[in-house]
Amino acid sequence: MNIFQSINSCIWPHTCILCHATSQLKMDLCHACLQDLPHKPLSQSIPIPEPGEGEEGEEGDEKHPADTPVIWSAFEYRFPIDRLIHAFKFKGSLVAGKVIAQLLSHRISEHLKTHDDPTLIPHLLIPVPLHKKRQAERGYNQAALLAEQIRRATGINIGRSLCNRTKYTLPQSELLKSERALNIKGAFTVNRDKMSKILRHHPSLHLAIIDDVITTGATTQALAQQLLDAGAAKVDIWSASQSL
Repeated sequence: MNIFQSINSCIWPHTCILCHATSQLKMDLCHACLQDLPHKPLSQSIPIPEPGEGEEGEEGDEKHPADTPVIWSAFEYRFPIDRLIHAFKFKGSLVAGKVIAQLLSHRISEHLKTHDDPTLIPHLLIPVPLHKKRQAERGYNQAALLAEQIRRATGINIGRSLCNRTKYTLPQSELLKSERALNIKGAFTVNRDKMSKILRHHPSLHLAIIDDVITTGATTQALAQQLLDAGAAKVDIWSASQSL
């Protein structure tokens, strides 16, 4: 921290977004509340069910059994993480979003350093895209903001404009679990020209989808399937939280 940052932190100290106490950390979250968060070991990854298993897809859908995406989630989706994500996603709280992004990027960065395994590091980060209408309504794409913070922490580039959300859908949070796979079906497209150029440099392309919360996995699985169909060899899913 340089002298200007030190002066700034003294004049305008961070305030915990949860308990409103002054925070000694370099973020708007105090140490006590940080310790109370429902941390989830990133190493305990959970495969997303294949299409055809339960409500996640329809029988007869194309599968990639050997490439089933695996989730890394920093936290369980329960109090108080659920409140932070709700504030970030639906209430326009960029302060909550910054806290979540800092927490997720730190967990991922530390996980990669601890395991020191090059195969864990993807070539590109892929934030789950929003439809342009939904993004205009919200003012930002929360997954893109998370991905940007991870990029800063790890140096992994973002695959900007590699995929798009071309179908305007109902919010997944408003639907039953059994309705979500059908709602999201056909929502994503991959820029095949851009993918072809990337594959020339990375024939065994490894991608990591970035999202704020995983519930049934319908959204991230639909996007992962499109990326695998377009030529990616491996797709991971990194999320701030996961509903168990």
